[in-house]
Amino acid sequence: MQNTSLLDRKLRAEGFSGQFNDMLCSHLRADGYSGQLNDMLFRKLRDSGYTGTLSEMLNSVAKEDYEPLFGFDLLALFADGANGILTDLSTAGMLYQTTAVQLLATQGNPVGLVLDRSQWTAPLASGPTAAEVLDPVLGPELVTNGSFNGGITGWTITNGGSATVDGSGYRITNVDTGASTISQSLVTEVGKRYFVSFGVLGFGGGATSGQIRIGTTAGAFNVEFSAQLVGSWPISFVATSTTTFVSVAANSGSIGAYGSYDNISVREIPGNHLAQTVSADRPTLDVTDGLTSLEFNGVNQHLKVNAQNVGTGVSYLACPILTTDTLGVILGHSSGARIGLFNSGDSLEISNGAGTPTFYVDGVEVADRGELYSALTLGGWKIFEATGLDLTSANWSLTNLAGYGGALFFEGRMGDLVLQHDYTPDEGTRSKIRTALLAGGV
Repeated sequence: MQNTSLLDRKLRAEGFSGQFNDMLCSHLRADGYSGQLNDMLFRKLRDSGYTGTLSEMLNSVAKEDYEPLFGFDLLALFADGANGILTDLSTAGMLYQTTAVQLLATQGNPVGLVLDRSQWTAPLASGPTAAEVLDPVLGPELVTNGSFNGGITGWTITNGGSATVDGSGYRITNVDTGASTISQSLVTEVGKRYFVSFGVLGFGGGATSGQIRIGTTAGAFNVEFSAQLVGSWPISFVATSTTTFVSVAANSGSIGAYGSYDNISVREIPGNHLAQTVSADRPTLDVTDGLTSLEFNGVNQHLKVNAQNVGTGVSYLACPILTTDTLGVILGHSSGARIGLFNSGDSLEISNGAGTPTFYVDGVEVADRGELYSALTLGGWKIFEATGLDLTSANWSLTNLAGYGGALFFEGRMGDLVLQHDYTPDEGTRSKIRTALLAGGV
């Protein structure tokens, strides 16, 4: 079969595992077919309206991203490396309670980090830890000698201290007052989010935990995490400089305090992720009417995301909405830029600072804030869409989902978000996107 990468991702996203042909057989049998793979495929394609030989039918299907077999695949929108955002709220490993990438968000939990799936060329793996789940999609390793198999090569001792072999890792011990560190500089890209994992082998001598620091200088505290137990720990950070230092230390300034570490890793998490560092401002994960969504209180809860179009064309946005609010905004910025402002009885424009877009609810065009309000609040889940968005302004590089400035917020629930840059789908494709989003997204 040709061009199977999207189909492989789709099968794995649906919970199948193993070799490609085995997964495809399992899927077809789950649909009620039996026999050998080619026989099942032949009958499935004939049932889907195709004619010709098996090879001819497969060639036709491949050109359509296997839509007749599996329905419309939202990941196919980004198959050619298109920039944008695609959330996947219903898949484990995509949502975390904080930005530390430690606690998975489940029903009723706050959500501090939503990972963008649009730029991932591989499916998520299975595993109990974030490092295992995300491993296939992470970028290349940035740390040299993170396992310390080469001694302390690549690392620099700062603030005094001594570094010695400690089992399979390295121990950093304070030889003077003040916390000593082992540090390494990394090349990073400003605005990108990185996944950090490290193992704590032990600590003592007055230290009550192991400690890792991320900053713009060696030993800096721009991001700090203390592990009070021995084991493997994941965190994440957003780079603020082209040079980022990773440092490990004993969480104590006393002489003789030490921490022992192994398997230090820093890799990029590709994508335009949604995050909230303020705990009180985080939405809640909710499942209503079978649709996984983020619930916002309309008072302060919102997520921040880089929605800026790095291309030159217009953009497309779609998202399931459930709200009874009389006044709210879907995307906004304190500068006044906004998308999806609705207000009962208001005839003003739905957007500002986003070009001259066209807005729809369930495929029907709406012209102003009042019409958008009426369409969204008819009852039940609605699909909000915007075509022709211009997101080239730098204001969209720090966008609030469900918020606008500090005074106007969205109350209700939002499902999976699709934002594709340099793209204007036709109505047929938009209809398929709406159906896929209401069916649970990716």
